[in-house]
Amino acid sequence: MSASESSPLDIHRGLRAAAIATGGAVLAALMMCAVMHLTMWICTGDPMPENAGYCLAHVLATLVPAAAAAAFATSAPDGKHPFLPTFATVFVIGLFGVVFLAMLSPIPLSPQYTKGIDHPPIYPSEIVLLALPPLTIGAWITLDRRFRFGFRARD
Repeated sequence: MSASESSPLDIHRGLRAAAIATGGAVLAALMMCAVMHLTMWICTGDPMPENAGYCLAHVLATLVPAAAAAAFATSAPDGKHPFLPTFATVFVIGLFGVVFLAMLSPIPLSPQYTKGIDHPPIYPSEIVLLALPPLTIGAWITLDRRFRFGFRARD
């Protein structure tokens, strides 16, 4: 293959796009949590609600994998693929996957949050539960765009 020809799947370009999308998702999550806490502060008068860390951790664990997977699926395969429809597909199907995994699990995927116990903002099992479906959908879209299976996100 000559230097002028491009690979059908450019891993480095996909990883760069995923890193940029991860940064954007982190900024979006910070802004969403800041707006939520500002609204709660205005409505309740409490400047720092108890669930501030939980909010940020769960929003990050939801947005970051979806944004990174969509950016990789958009940039890694050859051709022009739009980011927003890919992100919407990964995010929506990923959320359905999270609900599906939570419903099928015979045991709880994370301990119950009870008062009096100091819980971390998010458990590793919750990170896996929130990240696995979007990453799987992103990988599927990437492979579909590379090998043309026929089940493509809208291009």
